[in-house]
Amino acid sequence: DEARRYRADGDLSGALAAVQQGLRTDPDDTRLTKLQAALSEQIAAEKTADEAARTAAERERKVADALRRGRDLLAQQRFEQGIAVVDGGLDAHPGHPELLSLREQLRVALERQRELGDLLERASALRERQALDEALALIERAAALAPDAAEVVRLREQLAEDRARARAYAERVADCEARLPEVAAPTADEVQHAQRCWLELRQEAPDDAAATAALNTIEERLPDWIALQLERDSPAEARRLAEQLALLNPQAPRLVELRQAIDATELRLSLLPDMIPLEGGCFRMGSPPSEPHREPDERAHRVCVEDFEIGRHEVTVAEFRRFVDATDYRTDAERDAGGLAGCWSLHGSDHTEAGWQHLDAASWRDPLPGMPAAGTEPVSCVSWYDAIAFIDWLNSATGQDLRLPTEAEWEYAARAGTQTARYWGDTDGAEACRHANVADAGSDWKDGFACDDGEEWVADVGAFAKNPWGLQDILGNLWEWTCSRYDEDYGGAETRCAKATDDSPRVLRGGSWYSGPQPIRAAGRNRAFPEARYSFLGLRLARDRPATSAARGAD
Repeated sequence: DEARRYRADGDLSGALAAVQQGLRTDPDDTRLTKLQAALSEQIAAEKTADEAARTAAERERKVADALRRGRDLLAQQRFEQGIAVVDGGLDAHPGHPELLSLREQLRVALERQRELGDLLERASALRERQALDEALALIERAAALAPDAAEVVRLREQLAEDRARARAYAERVADCEARLPEVAAPTADEVQHAQRCWLELRQEAPDDAAATAALNTIEERLPDWIALQLERDSPAEARRLAEQLALLNPQAPRLVELRQAIDATELRLSLLPDMIPLEGGCFRMGSPPSEPHREPDERAHRVCVEDFEIGRHEVTVAEFRRFVDATDYRTDAERDAGGLAGCWSLHGSDHTEAGWQHLDAASWRDPLPGMPAAGTEPVSCVSWYDAIAFIDWLNSATGQDLRLPTEAEWEYAARAGTQTARYWGDTDGAEACRHANVADAGSDWKDGFACDDGEEWVADVGAFAKNPWGLQDILGNLWEWTCSRYDEDYGGAETRCAKATDDSPRVLRGGSWYSGPQPIRAAGRNRAFPEARYSFLGLRLARDRPATSAARGAD
């Protein structure tokens, strides 16, 4: 009975203890035995139920914990750890629908994360290689997976900046390329501007291949460009290009050689006279019978000349001095050659014929004793042989083929397309003193022009007006040697140069500061033996040139 009361109160342990106490008193009591078995079975069943309940509770706890932690890890984008946690929950409760759903979310997120990481890694590598368009394409794919991902946003902004810089750089490269035109010989300014542009780019980006390649190309081509400028007789341009080469590479292999060539070209060109190119043509040489002051040897006849060049002015003392300094040459006047003392000149300031005589002291240095010649004056007191010696040296020093003009070339140039006695007209009036240094009333020269040219003796070259073709002092200042032998009848010698061995008289043309209206004419002629030297006689240079157009002039 006591055991039943305990059992009714739910105290199975107390009931079992009461039964066991009764069985100690009467071990064979069947009622107690049955009750003991029933209680033991009931206690075992309740124990099993309790254990099942505890197991179920533990499983639910694990599921709840896995869901909570898995969701937290999903939010933290720690997808691999989240999957491990969810898998632990599924071990406790396989097939749990929420856990399975969460695991799928984590798996998809992990795959997206791995794909995103791969895209970002590849995009970063492409950016390092400056493959910006390809990198941007990958970033756009990454943005489709995770548009708000910090790394995606950051890398996209960096690429935008990179592309903007690249566009600006490409524009600068194009600008640098445009500064150097594709021509055989760009100017020094063009090379300098292009070179400066590329140097600035390389300074900003030392590893940039485009700037380095362009500068290497400029360095390689500069020697050829310099050589072309020298072929064109442009040493100043060549020197500026050489400075650009030295800036790129002070040890450039050909730099010393090119600088020497530039120096030589400058020296050569400094020796050359200022020449005027004239187109050849046919003209009436000589004078008509009606021309005042005409002489019998001025027969009018038709002559044609080829294209040629002639000096703008007469050879100067400074130009002749370079020849003497370079060769230690002594003129015929200085050597008293041909049995003649010095140079035919005026003694003192005597304006009469009596003042003229051969003076030992007179030479190209002092054509009028006591009046040293200025470097800007035309050289005088030189014989025809002196003139040829000077020209031979000048040709050797310059590589040119200079000579004296033929008599026909001289008159063709002096007339400059005119048919009047002088290129400025036929009169003997004051107009002469504007165009030429002549014997004039202002200096009290006998039979001079009725004007004053402001000069008593020889004048600086170029001091008077040019003729229509740009020549100066072609009339007046000094008589000028020609290369032609004198032929009174104009038998053709006027179109040719005499041989150096021919000692017959040479033609003089142009008149001088000592000449009045008669010699100061385009047709006026004079003559002298090759060894002669006068203080009123100098020279003007000429040279051939290719024909450029149809002949000019008429009968």
